Amino acid sequence: MKKTFTIVVLALAAFSLHAQSPVSVLLPATFKDATDPALLTYFLPAKELREKIAVTEELTDLIQCFSVDSILQRQKQRHRVIGSRIIHWFGWNWRSINSKKIKVVGTVININNPDEKPHYREHDINYNLIPHTKKYMDIFFSAYQAQMKTKRAARQKDFTKPPFIYPTPETIDKYRIHCECTPSEKHFKLLDQHLYPVFPGASLLAHENFMHEHPTMGMYGAFVLDCNHSCHPEIHPYEWLWWLDLSPEKDTIENKISLIYGYLRDVSQRQKNWVKKPRSGIISFPFVFKTDNKNKEIFIEHNIIDKWRHDGFKRIKGIPEDAVNLDFENIVFDIGRPGNSITIKTNKKLTDAAAKLWLSDLNVDEKNGYVSGYMNLAISMENIYTGKITMTK
Repeated sequence: MKKTFTIVVLALAAFSLHAQSPVSVLLPATFKDATDPALLTYFLPAKELREKIAVTEELTDLIQCFSVDSILQRQKQRHRVIGSRIIHWFGWNWRSINSKKIKVVGTVININNPDEKPHYREHDINYNLIPHTKKYMDIFFSAYQAQMKTKRAARQKDFTKPPFIYPTPETIDKYRIHCECTPSEKHFKLLDQHLYPVFPGASLLAHENFMHEHPTMGMYGAFVLDCNHSCHPEIHPYEWLWWLDLSPEKDTIENKISLIYGYLRDVSQRQKNWVKKPRSGIISFPFVFKTDNKNKEIFIEHNIIDKWRHDGFKRIKGIPEDAVNLDFENIVFDIGRPGNSITIKTNKKLTDAAAKLWLSDLNVDEKNGYVSGYMNLAISMENIYTGKITMTK
């Protein structure tokens, strides 16, 4: 009897140990002797990345994202207050530069948070970006070329001066893109804690996710002219946003780097034909590890989680069959061959999430000693989802 009891106990213990061990998934990969040089700047110290702005913008640009409603169904949008329909007829509105939402990457020149008494109850959280790479210099410059063609700008601007002539390193601060969104006010306290400062008088210098005034950021949303003013160019509203956490406090942490991101729905109703419930889309984060790193780990913190929308999730195309649900705390992916593993951990299981994760573009660079690829998140929720990813170097 005692022998039988011992066997049962050992069997249950073995089962429990197996149940708690990480799930391992073998994924195919290429074996090319090349790794993207922009991705390798990931290994630079935080201090160096703060100083090398163009390098950091190129690294930030590697993140890819989109929303399922990326095509703007109407060219113009207007305020939703008394009299706005009339002034819209006279040209006071937002006008799309591109019929498809786009991504921009730049470095923050300044921010504008809501006043104590915001206009029209619109609590806008605004970031003004300037570019330092030719790709985005061209995109930002194209917006000012579009502004030139409007009658209002023609009456107010001197087209022989920046930003209406091609930028130079000396004039680049004239080519800002205003990025604007009105997130859900009921989430302001959580947004201020987990994402970015939202209250009047806030400073990036004092916020723990920045700790310096001029971070490099990526924004995704409608690319428009704000003709409620001088038809200046904007990303309005932005939806996806992300940045590397390069605060000076990270200078002593040599083996990890973090990236903070958010997905927001503008609730002002000013662009209600461009941003509807739910928010459904994909964001893709590149990763690279040295092959001799024995602790290849990506840690995902799910921070602000709004109401999941499975109806919106069904609209997301391109999710592979081997994508996994986010109801795990620990999962291991073997890249190319058994034992060449990357571990993904989370701070919590999302058991009923309208969300999936998968890895793609996997490559093992045996000559130079790197494993690289993309980690993809597909999500659908009502108003807000934010997170933080930390990767070992």
